Amino acid sequence: MAYLAPRPSGRHRCRSSLLFPIPLSFLPYIRNCELIYRVDDDDFLYRVVTPSVRQGGVGSPTSAQPGEGIQDFILLASKRKPCGSGDPYVIALRSVSLPTHPPTEGYNRGEVLCAGFTILEIKDNMSLVSYYNQASPEVIPYISTDIAGLSSTFYHTFSSCSQYLAKNRLQSASEEPTGPDQTTNTDSPTWAAAADGLSAPPHSTKL
Repeated sequence: MAYLAPRPSGRHRCRSSLLFPIPLSFLPYIRNCELIYRVDDDDFLYRVVTPSVRQGGVGSPTSAQPGEGIQDFILLASKRKPCGSGDPYVIALRSVSLPTHPPTEGYNRGEVLCAGFTILEIKDNMSLVSYYNQASPEVIPYISTDIAGLSSTFYHTFSSCSQYLAKNRLQSASEEPTGPDQTTNTDSPTWAAAADGLSAPPHSTKL
């Protein structure tokens, strides 16, 4: 799924330390998100807990009883800047196994095969934001709930992401140092730049 969002043109300054950790907690179906380990500036490990989703009716999911069917995921979250003009900015998620975090009693260990966002600048003042999620038995209930509710849940996901990015972009700008270690990036759109576009309502939605 994708939507178009206007993005003001101009130069945007950012530091890689401001781009992550990825705020997975903005997703409406995440109950808890724990940062396990920061691998480097581009890769992070999370444990994510999600409530059970069952189809109680068309577009009306219901939660299981406490402790029933609650899932957790061990995720590697990665960001990749564009390699060149015409390439998107990528936020990617996939499940990994960690000896320090084996399956926990009371939780069903789920698997995310491949998921994430891409942000592609298609015009001087327009970016295309796309959301991907490769289907697996653990995530199908969440996807089917979104399909049953058409695009409303997807829209609220983007809206929550937009609000989080816009808020933290402003906070980051106020904390940005003016010393010689500051980096200026003008070669390609960045996650901070994309936040400018996400702060406006989408003009069109494609499912």
